[in-house]
Amino acid sequence: MMSPERARSQLEQIALAIEIDGNEANAEELTLRNGTRVSLPVAIVVLHRQVLQGEGTWLIPLLQGTDLASSEQYAEALIKLKHAHQLRPDNSLIANNLAWTTLQLHSGGHQAEPLAPQVQAELENAWELANSAVTRHPDEPAFRETRGQLAGHLKRWVEAVDDLSECVTMGHNSPAIQATLKRAGMSL
Repeated sequence: MMSPERARSQLEQIALAIEIDGNEANAEELTLRNGTRVSLPVAIVVLHRQVLQGEGTWLIPLLQGTDLASSEQYAEALIKLKHAHQLRPDNSLIANNLAWTTLQLHSGGHQAEPLAPQVQAELENAWELANSAVTRHPDEPAFRETRGQLAGHLKRWVEAVDDLSECVTMGHNSPAIQATLKRAGMSL
């Protein structure tokens, strides 16, 4: 499972591949269908193999969506991540990134009072996606953080505290986690 940080790193390596030649130490030989051998950065070779094996049908929109979300282009990211999720509905990373991006789009880091019915429904769906990711990978703190932050936004304070406290126990802590835990403490 590729973490958002790893996906971002892969995208950066691919972007750099345009600027550097294949003689770098982290280059690998790639044989094209016509027999031509080219030397490219490892990230390009790995992506090429995955695309040829059919993995690119969901991997490319996942990488694009993750990159857009990291640039706070949430509406555009949702389009890509929803496409990736349609292609691989069982992929926990896609589910998590889609849930996180939905939360970011609708919260902007702030909790509105009260939530509009459509926003409430979209956040409930996002919580279900995050829940499925945590169910499949309970030891992945980033997935727990997404579910915990969604729970907090939906005012499911006990669930928020459970997930976010577990994140802290796992060594995954941030100001956002602490802020939600503080809000939860004041609301319980």
